[in-house]
Amino acid sequence: MQDFVNFMKSMASRSDWVPVMGTVVRNRITEVVPGVRQDSTPDLPEFSHTVQPATAASVPSSPIPRSRASPEISRNLSDHPVFSPTNDSLVVSERMMRQLSESLYRVRSDRSNVQLPSRYALSRFVRCAIDYISKHIPCMHVATTRLEDCVPELILALSALGAEYSFEFQQAKDLFLASTNLVDFQSHWQQEYSGQSDVPASSLQSMQTLLILLRLAIVERDRSILSQILQLQHKLVLALRTLMDDNCDCTNVGDATAWHRWIEKESIKRMRLMAFCSLSLLNLTHNISNAFQWCEIAMPIACSRDLWEAPDALSWHSLLRSGMEQCIEPSSSSSFLQEVLDQGLDTFEFSALQNNIFLHAILQRVDLLKQLYGPFNSTQQWPSRLTKIHTALYQISYKYSTRSRLDYGTMNLTKETLNLNSFAILGIGLIRTASVMDFNALLQSRSPLHVTLALKRAPLPTRSSRATSAAFHATMVLEKLAFIGLNRFPRKQDIIWDFEFWICAFECAIFHARWLMRLSNTAPNQSQSQEETKVLCETRAVVAEGLASLELKEDSLTSQETPLELSLVLLRVWASILSNNAQLPLVQMLGESLLSYLHEFQTSVNT
Repeated sequence: MQDFVNFMKSMASRSDWVPVMGTVVRNRITEVVPGVRQDSTPDLPEFSHTVQPATAASVPSSPIPRSRASPEISRNLSDHPVFSPTNDSLVVSERMMRQLSESLYRVRSDRSNVQLPSRYALSRFVRCAIDYISKHIPCMHVATTRLEDCVPELILALSALGAEYSFEFQQAKDLFLASTNLVDFQSHWQQEYSGQSDVPASSLQSMQTLLILLRLAIVERDRSILSQILQLQHKLVLALRTLMDDNCDCTNVGDATAWHRWIEKESIKRMRLMAFCSLSLLNLTHNISNAFQWCEIAMPIACSRDLWEAPDALSWHSLLRSGMEQCIEPSSSSSFLQEVLDQGLDTFEFSALQNNIFLHAILQRVDLLKQLYGPFNSTQQWPSRLTKIHTALYQISYKYSTRSRLDYGTMNLTKETLNLNSFAILGIGLIRTASVMDFNALLQSRSPLHVTLALKRAPLPTRSSRATSAAFHATMVLEKLAFIGLNRFPRKQDIIWDFEFWICAFECAIFHARWLMRLSNTAPNQSQSQEETKVLCETRAVVAEGLASLELKEDSLTSQETPLELSLVLLRVWASILSNNAQLPLVQMLGESLLSYLHEFQTSVNT
């Protein structure tokens, strides 16, 4: 019933559009009964609506009557309400709409001449964005977030993210361009005011705006948005290096402002960590050099999810007393990462967020080592450092992923499970430490033809224990999808936006298929190892289940006897999985690239 009332409130007109009911009734009675004076009061109930001014944090007024809260209930209410779909603090008011319009008017141009949607649509977009942020980039404290305190560019960035999350791509593009123009205007104004060439945005909200815009630009296919990736990266890195942790003491329970000071401190900490992961994701998709290094994060790891999502100060204090705050404080980020590689992740009690951070750091270490040793072909002996990292990743994968149940609803990590993002990043690390494929730089073209040509030029992986272990992990990735259901997987809302997983799926598909091609090119007198035979058996079983789930009944997919035929079927299954994700244009482009590569390879085999 409450949901229906909230829906009616959101659909109702403003109170100043509704005539005063008592006046209407009196006028009607005067017309029908001439004997009744205009100033007389008939025996009818008095209905009147007092026109209330539109406040910042109030939903549009409604003719539905509201009950008055009792004094006992009012005293127990928190000053900062818990986030819910009808949280008044996340509603775009009329005053905020005027501020947004005025801000866009100051920076109007041909590129940013965008018509803002209604404030109801903006409020819906903001709520969708908050839902996305709480699941994927938890750097905003939802319980205390109030739109009245946000700068216009952050509101527009949240609206753009929410529109993308709601699959309204044109609205997302328009709001993205409007927000970036506001960011550019603020940067230009700060440069003129200070007289410096590069003035970073030092506030936390400016950093949150840049992070949201960067996440949107990474997954977009439109060239007008892709061209701004490097500019957003430069501004975000400058802001990250100026926003420092104040290391304030927030554990005094008697201090009334301790919770809010802790939220500010933890928001800065999480902001830097989430920005590091997003910049690493940018490096994964475009092979852009890492602009923000892991060694620059010399701070404690983020707190637990329960402590971060505490709705009020009382709950936060109770969690603190129970020992929920158990942050790891490494003296050196680089030495701590080396300790993780030496001893494994099972030595430490990590949350899912901490797992993602460390795995991104490991991927960054792999890229740095490849740049350090320079280009080398697949026949050369790999450096010992890369081999050591690959061994550590495979041990983690074998221990956790084989028993993983991949809880998609929550991002929590138990002792024997890995969440989806960690599982995906682990696979990327295994593949990149076992191959020399670096074709992701062409993803910035967003052209399936360019990606296909890069795949054809890439060398085949060598037959080694390192490549076999990476192929085994790629088989496990497809096995997890088959367990969920390949026909339902691309439509699950939580999984669609795990972009790390789709990059992992693309690299797993390419590496696994090309590893099978290498097996088919071996000499007749060279036998397969026991591990290679095991991977082939697992691949045949998973591919057969995938064909049945996707209902692919093409004649070219019937035979799976030789490794070459199995690689063709494997590419067809992965291409179908990626192409079915029509919600993310970039992922669909990856599926088109696989289909084009499969067609080219089939043509070369037949000839």
